[in-house]
Amino acid sequence: MNTNNQAQITGYLPDTGFRFSHVYRQEKFYKTVISVPRKNSEREDNIIVFAKESVLESLPQNVKIVEIKGRFTSHDKWLYKENQHKLVLYLEAETVEARECIDFEAGNNHLFLEGAICTEPYLKTTVVTETKKVDFMIAIFRESGRKEVIPCVAWGGQAQDIAKNMTRGTQLRIHGKIKSRTYYKKEAPGSWIGDFKTTYEVEVKYIETTE
Repeated sequence: MNTNNQAQITGYLPDTGFRFSHVYRQEKFYKTVISVPRKNSEREDNIIVFAKESVLESLPQNVKIVEIKGRFTSHDKWLYKENQHKLVLYLEAETVEARECIDFEAGNNHLFLEGAICTEPYLKTTVVTETKKVDFMIAIFRESGRKEVIPCVAWGGQAQDIAKNMTRGTQLRIHGKIKSRTYYKKEAPGSWIGDFKTTYEVEVKYIETTE
C-alpha cells in the first residue's frame, strides 16, 4: 500500500455505476464519477475514479453510497484537437466499499500527500473578495519511479506563509481535500462558442516541511 499518497472519499455512485473503460496489463478497468457532497453546503465535488475489476468484485449491486480509498494520481495527455498537453487527474481505487450514509463528522474527503514542490508558488489576490491565494504543484514518486504531479491551492494567511517560506524543491507533507471546479472555456477570445470544463486541485488544510 502506498504511504506518500493516500486518498479517501465517501459519496454518491451514479445510477450507471462503474462502466468498463479499458484493459491494461490484462486487467480490466472500470470508471465512474463520484459526487462527494461538501459539509454545510449545497455544492459537491465530482471526482473521477478508476478501479480494477478485482477491486469491484465484492461490491453489492444497486449500491448508492460508496467509500473509496486509493491514490489521487495524474498523467499527461496529449490533446490533438487543441494541440496541447493536459494534466489528467483521477482517483485510483484500492478499495471500494458500500456505505449506508455519509458521515460528515468523520469527514468524507481526505487526502495526504508527501513530496516536493515542483513549481514556484504563485501568490495572487482574488478580484472579488481580495483574498490571498497561492497555487503550486507537488511532485510525488511512486515505487515504480513514475512521477505524479498534483496541483494544490491554499488561502489567506497560509497562502502568504507558503509563498514566503517555501520554494521549488521544498520537501513537504500536505493534508487536504480533493476539489473540482467547473468553468466555461471559449474557443477563441470574443467568441460565445465553447464548452464546460472541469479542473481538479487539492485544497490545503495543513502543511509542513520535512527538511
